[in-house]
Amino acid sequence: MSLKTFTLFFLLTLGVCSVQAQPVQFNADFEAGSLGGHELIDSVWFKRTAEDSTLMLSYNIYSRLDPDNPIDTTLPPSGRWLYFQMTGVKDKQLFLTFHNTDPLRCMYSYDNETFERLPICDAPTRRKVEATFGRDTVYLAYYTPYTYTYLQKRLNDWVTKNPQAAKLETIGQSTQNRLMQLLTITDPNTDNSGKKRVWIQGRIHTSESPASWHLDGFIGGILADTPEAEAIRKSIIFYINPYVNPDGVYHGLSRSNANGVNLEINWGRPEEQTEQEIKVLKAKMTELINKDGAFDMYLGMHSQVANRGTYWIHKAESTNERFFQREMLLAYLTCATSPNYLIKEDLDFSNVAPRYPEGWIWDTSNDTTLAITFETPYTYYSNRPDKPWVTNENLRDFGVTTLRAVADYFGISSTNRIIIDNTDAKLGGGWNTVRSTDVVFHGEDCVAPQKAGSKIIYRTSNVTAGSYKVYIWHPGSVTNESVSNTWLYLQDYQQKKSGKLSLKLKAENAHLANGKAKLYDAILLVRDM
Repeated sequence: MSLKTFTLFFLLTLGVCSVQAQPVQFNADFEAGSLGGHELIDSVWFKRTAEDSTLMLSYNIYSRLDPDNPIDTTLPPSGRWLYFQMTGVKDKQLFLTFHNTDPLRCMYSYDNETFERLPICDAPTRRKVEATFGRDTVYLAYYTPYTYTYLQKRLNDWVTKNPQAAKLETIGQSTQNRLMQLLTITDPNTDNSGKKRVWIQGRIHTSESPASWHLDGFIGGILADTPEAEAIRKSIIFYINPYVNPDGVYHGLSRSNANGVNLEINWGRPEEQTEQEIKVLKAKMTELINKDGAFDMYLGMHSQVANRGTYWIHKAESTNERFFQREMLLAYLTCATSPNYLIKEDLDFSNVAPRYPEGWIWDTSNDTTLAITFETPYTYYSNRPDKPWVTNENLRDFGVTTLRAVADYFGISSTNRIIIDNTDAKLGGGWNTVRSTDVVFHGEDCVAPQKAGSKIIYRTSNVTAGSYKVYIWHPGSVTNESVSNTWLYLQDYQQKKSGKLSLKLKAENAHLANGKAKLYDAILLVRDM
């Protein structure tokens, strides 16, 4: 027997035979599609029985890099975003190894509309897929796309749902002349002069599609037909630019616009190095600031590869202690309303820098505007892979609870969720006011009992009859304390008839210098439904 004949006999005995196979067809020529290249490494038939065999195909998959950055020339181009079609895959065992990017259990779809996450058996580690698909054509994406076309549908949905509250305008055009749009949401029948003003923007980094699903839920929460949403619209004007970078999203780039510029760090540049998209945003924001004063809040919606959500909080050394305290309040309120998605240990800290939007806002409005970046993950929350992974549905739910934290930050009450600050309470003898920037109090201050039994009576009007859960904001240090800076359950409460509320509490202990006795701050009543 010759060596060649023996080798073939040996492979057939093992059930494996190398043959030339029809390669899989790859395509990314569609909206937001992105693929740099592919390379067939090997094709092998695996023979299970005489009648049953499977073609095993191994590919290197290369993500497409963004264009070279002409302004930040030392910044390497990103290639995170992946979104492509494979045809001719049915019942074939595919082994994909990704380069220039780092997907973990990426998303797949047979119809390019409904995406699911690959099970762990099909994507056991980052950059690997080992799967067999049941249909001939499949789409893979780093995360479920939120395309420019889909955004236009959602904008139409929101404006159609509540045409009085939601107004859409074009504020300019991108580098490639796509629309840059601003969705303004508020109650038009309430005087705007007393309202808070919040600017929100998303998709400055184009691969960060989870941020769009999160913002989608946030917007849906504002426009919901609920007493809570109605109260929010009466109290806040939202200016929402859902796509800072429409060209980058449309073309399936990762972090840059069509020119290769990372728009997130383009805010502190001279005019000749400032991209068209940033000029448009600065012009509109400046127009609104000149007309009505500084915004009360700025939220930049992002996503990050780390397996957790976070706020990027600007340290007091680069802002001031009062600003830092307010950032921590918003972050802790979000943790309190979204414990499934965000925990205190996940917060991140950095300094304000002029090249970022928050730095431009700081230079424009100083500490008047609470400007902060929010990051959602692509994978799972709070480093807990054993918990539910990120989905469009829980991102939208996260958006609703993030909105609730914003409303709590501004002290907005509704029929079913009532906040009563300590400044609206009647104090008996023996209380001191606490205004230290070392303490994360709700509102402008909190109070400390100087003796056990001191009374505080929380009062408000127009409370609907019913059963309520009562929580108290437990102020603590600005540092990460596990038992402080959250809504703590206090008691059940029964409002027998609609009208005024008067809830009396007695201090159990005097406030001590070590802070172990409870400080008294705002209370929250949540109606049992």
